[in-house]
Amino acid sequence: MSKKVLILVAVIIILLGGLGYYAYEHALDLEEIPVISSSSVNVLPAEDLSVIEEFCPLIVRAKVLRGSESYVEYFPDGTTKKYYTITPIKILEKYKDEVGLTEKTMKIAEHYYTEEIQGVKTRICRGDYRPLKVGKEYLLYLYFEPVCDNYTVFGIYQGKYPLSDEFLNGDVDELSLEVLEVGDEREGHYRRLAKEVQEKLRQMKASK
Repeated sequence: MSKKVLILVAVIIILLGGLGYYAYEHALDLEEIPVISSSSVNVLPAEDLSVIEEFCPLIVRAKVLRGSESYVEYFPDGTTKKYYTITPIKILEKYKDEVGLTEKTMKIAEHYYTEEIQGVKTRICRGDYRPLKVGKEYLLYLYFEPVCDNYTVFGIYQGKYPLSDEFLNGDVDELSLEVLEVGDEREGHYRRLAKEVQEKLRQMKASK
């Protein structure tokens, strides 16, 4: 076999391997990983959206990127002391920026971590929080949390809204928890905030 043929075969193998790896990674992004909530979280519900807007120095529309990493710290007895997941996002639009962001991407801390439970990959979420989905767009209300040394979503579940067609065009009262991407413990409060978010986004679109 000639040297040129050997080189060609090697290139094809590398390309196929790369495509296989990409397909595997893409499958991991799309797989349905079970989600369970930790114990109830004592979080103060915001009276309305204006409270969140005033408190958060950073409000952005962002797309979720690959590369999340979970961090967990345990007490000596093995129980969980603190946890969070660092997730990269791409900033698509800034609605409020008191931080002075100059980069197009940043990392934020999410209120969950991933571990294997009886051999099954599982996401353990704090209260009603549900993980951001890779490739999806969200409206995020962020503030700096010293515990994880990163910006994070306000009020556990109160600062994250999926910008899907269902959310933007649907009736919030009729949308499922899966579409809203939130737990059911404080569902009513989240829906009230989501209505305000939805109305504000519609007004912004109409004014353009």
